[in-house]
Amino acid sequence: MKKLAYVTNIPTPYRDFRFRILKNQLEKQGIELEVLYMAKTEPGRNWDAEILAKGYKAVFFKNFGINISSKRMFIHFNPGLFLYLLRSKFDYVIVGGISSPTHILSPYFTSSSKCILSVESNLNSERSDNRILGFIKEKIIKKYDYFQVTGKPSVAYIEKYYGDKLSDEQVIYLKNLINEEDFLKSRPLKLENDKIHLVIIGRLERVKGIEEFLHGISLIDHSNINVSIVGEGSQYDLINEYIKEKQLPAKLIGHIKSDEISNWLNSADAFVLPSISDPSPLSPIEALYLGKPLLVSDRIGNLNDVLVEGKNGFKFDIFSKETVAKSISKFISLSDDEKASFSASSVQLYIDNFDPEKQIEDYIRKVIS
Repeated sequence: MKKLAYVTNIPTPYRDFRFRILKNQLEKQGIELEVLYMAKTEPGRNWDAEILAKGYKAVFFKNFGINISSKRMFIHFNPGLFLYLLRSKFDYVIVGGISSPTHILSPYFTSSSKCILSVESNLNSERSDNRILGFIKEKIIKKYDYFQVTGKPSVAYIEKYYGDKLSDEQVIYLKNLINEEDFLKSRPLKLENDKIHLVIIGRLERVKGIEEFLHGISLIDHSNINVSIVGEGSQYDLINEYIKEKQLPAKLIGHIKSDEISNWLNSADAFVLPSISDPSPLSPIEALYLGKPLLVSDRIGNLNDVLVEGKNGFKFDIFSKETVAKSISKFISLSDDEKASFSASSVQLYIDNFDPEKQIEDYIRKVIS
């Protein structure tokens, strides 16, 4: 039986269900899946690895890395993982990123004929133009011949460091997917009024663009809208003060349990994602599944997969409060029939682009070809 190793940092809910589907479909092709984990958790992550990593073969390795809590980072270093790769002779190896020594060094410890680098970053998500860092990225990326990406923006990012155009054979698409079971019991919350309800779900951090979005709201007549901002973060006080200063119809909900998020999302007339940088966010995919129109920043990495402008929502430039205001105004001016059409289009986009079984079936076909 052939073997496929997937090297990644920690178990997460959105990857975990994907690995279960992947395991079942690989077995049909005579291939065994092993997920090689660098750690059970990281700073700021509260998921239980013992609960998540089930339904497939998961192997955890002793970590000699450094935990940088202030920056929500873990610099993973797993010598045991390297030896395991070397001895196990996997037929296929997929490495989930280049963010730590273990990620970087893993391809040097495998004789696999097909070693694949998974990349979610895009040019908008780059946080530094440091030449030394760029040189390191170039060396790492040139080690690979095949690349797993969530969308076309990631291809442009890879080509920048690869130094050449990628062929169709080199690119393997696997979009971020959601576990539909998490939303089967979702119910809209009961709201106090009949105003148009916009919902933002995300960390209250600069990169999420929430303050900039509120600047756009301040430019328009907002008497007929309410905005719920679900999440917590370092910008909580700053955003709260701005809401009070401008007397905006926005409310900070704060932290809620993960199983309550879908209820807030389901209560939205439109889901808002104003990110300054977001490589491949899950939240707009969740919104599509629930049939929600979208108001999203044009800087999110999976924009082309989640939005058809004027059909299921509108995009905006988060650094232009005028375009933010224009997109909001377009949505609130829609008739009820038009909003229903937007909702139906979101559902269809989900079916076309994010059906988990179909996406993973197509993915496996490309990996083993």
